[in-house]
Amino acid sequence: MSGKSASEVPKTLTYLLIAVLVLQLVLIGLVASTTSSLAAIEERLRSVEEGTRTLTAALRDVGKSLETLGANFTARIAAIEERLKPVTPLEFRMAGWWPWPYSGNPYAPGGVGVLYWFGFETFVYFIPGNQTYIPRLAEEWKLEGAKLTVRLRRTSWNDGRPVTADDVVTSVYMAQALWSWPYEIKSATKVDDRTVVIEFEEPPGPALLTSIMTSPFVSFAPYSIYGKWLERAKEVATLGRRIWLMRRAGQTVPEELQKEYDEKFAALRDEVTAFNPLKDLGIVVSNGLYYLASVEYDKMVLKLNRGHWQAASASATTVIIYRWTSNEAVWALLMAGEIDASHPATPKDLTEQILSVGPNMRMQVVSDLAETPAVVFNFRNPLFRDINLRKALILSLDRSKVRDITFWFQPPYEYAHGVLLSFQDVWLSRDLLNRLTKWSYDRARAESVLKAADYTKGPDGIWRTPDGKPVKFTLSAYAPYSDWVLAAKEIARQWKEFGFDVEVTLIPEGMLGPTLSAGQFDATIEFGSAWWGLGHPYAGYSRIYEGWVGTISGIVELGLNTAEYDTPWGKLKPMDLVRALALEKDPAKQKELVEKLAFITNEYLFYLPIVEKGLQIFYSESRWAGWPAPNDPLWTLCPGGIERVYVVLLGSGALKPAGG
Repeated sequence: MSGKSASEVPKTLTYLLIAVLVLQLVLIGLVASTTSSLAAIEERLRSVEEGTRTLTAALRDVGKSLETLGANFTARIAAIEERLKPVTPLEFRMAGWWPWPYSGNPYAPGGVGVLYWFGFETFVYFIPGNQTYIPRLAEEWKLEGAKLTVRLRRTSWNDGRPVTADDVVTSVYMAQALWSWPYEIKSATKVDDRTVVIEFEEPPGPALLTSIMTSPFVSFAPYSIYGKWLERAKEVATLGRRIWLMRRAGQTVPEELQKEYDEKFAALRDEVTAFNPLKDLGIVVSNGLYYLASVEYDKMVLKLNRGHWQAASASATTVIIYRWTSNEAVWALLMAGEIDASHPATPKDLTEQILSVGPNMRMQVVSDLAETPAVVFNFRNPLFRDINLRKALILSLDRSKVRDITFWFQPPYEYAHGVLLSFQDVWLSRDLLNRLTKWSYDRARAESVLKAADYTKGPDGIWRTPDGKPVKFTLSAYAPYSDWVLAAKEIARQWKEFGFDVEVTLIPEGMLGPTLSAGQFDATIEFGSAWWGLGHPYAGYSRIYEGWVGTISGIVELGLNTAEYDTPWGKLKPMDLVRALALEKDPAKQKELVEKLAFITNEYLFYLPIVEKGLQIFYSESRWAGWPAPNDPLWTLCPGGIERVYVVLLGSGALKPAGG
């Protein structure tokens, strides 16, 4: 045995048992603690798992949002890149004319030029081809007897001001005061900002009503600019109308009244025509689809009027107009592809050349509703007051040869009755035509007429008047119009050959109006009867007997329009017939009046018509598509203002960029 005593063994065992017990207790506590911790861990794991699921869903939503944001961002970047790309301006290019220096005053000599139709609205456009109206400034209108009520569109001037009845009223009185037209209007009154009432002296016929409704004169004088002259304009217009009414009634105008009118008219005219909007205001205020943005001698730029009612649908934001210095210049622009459309009178060979420049060039031909070339006499020169000389002049002229070098595709004239040849069968009966003198080319007959009137031919081959003076005069033509120049040279050649001493004089660019209105010519190439805007003979006879031709020729000044002339219906005065035609509503009675005017015009030869002008409209489809079909009546709106057709096509959006 070892060296321990028996009593020490139990003590050791006791310590051992105690240690085992303590260890057991520790282990039991440890297990309990571990079990508790494991439960907590398990709970936390469940919480983490739930959080993970929530986070996963949230991340999925974030992913979708990021995907959407990315797509939007990509689209926005693409849009920005598109906007940053170089953009070709939506430009429509053409040729036109304007006075120079340019003022933008419609009442000044030369007016506003090509801005006339682009910049100033009419109440309506009238389409002769289908006898329909296109509403413009007039949203609606109603004629009740002599009272015309017009409701204006909501539209603006290019300076931002709304167009109101005040503007129309001012424009009417300014026209009456400065142009002595339209005196048929008795008054113009504002009802409210968008309603104006125009009262006529008598209920107007279709011709007079249409001439008022289709002229942009109702937009020429915004009240904000011209209102300062309104009261004086009313005074001058009232005096002028009094004189007009007295003369129409065959009354003598008192000298004091005439003097008062002349003085007040001259003072107002001088003050208004001296006004230069472009210089004095820095802007030409207008209410049309396009306004003047800049102008130089050789180029005018128009911009879209954002306040215009068609601004949202307009397909061109800019109109570029190159100066029409001559037909030759326009031919060059067409062949170079620099312009989208134009209408120069063009000989046959050049027509073929222009049409061959590319597959996209087209030509549309319509009547210009006017006669040109025509010879207009200055009756202030006593030479032309002799009807026998006028008869000899037309009989000695082979008009078909003049036609051949100008409007070669049109039929020749036989008469001089003032009704356009294309409408002759509509307005003139066969019975009337049989009564009229045919002025066919016949030099033997011309010589017989002169000899019967005591004209003689001198040893130099020149015809002399009964008092022994040579028949000598000049024939003027506007230099930029090549067709007029060619016509003048051919006419002068023929008359010289017959024995008249005739020389051609060219009127410089920009001087046509001033030269002719001052009476500084003997005879001139001009438009004769012109039915622009109406497609009705009233327009032509009004032009001859009281309008432009009547004014420049001295017909008005010398009272030739109010003189009595022998006719199959007795003695008649041309102006009585013109005024009756303006008011007549019955088609049959209109025709009777037209036949009487046709007889006087043909037999007394107030001018010499050569041919009815055919309008050659060249247009290119290279930059713009959507031109009207060849048989579209819209083409008949071209005569007297082709820019109206461009306004309709561009404003409606019918013309669109090619390939767009």
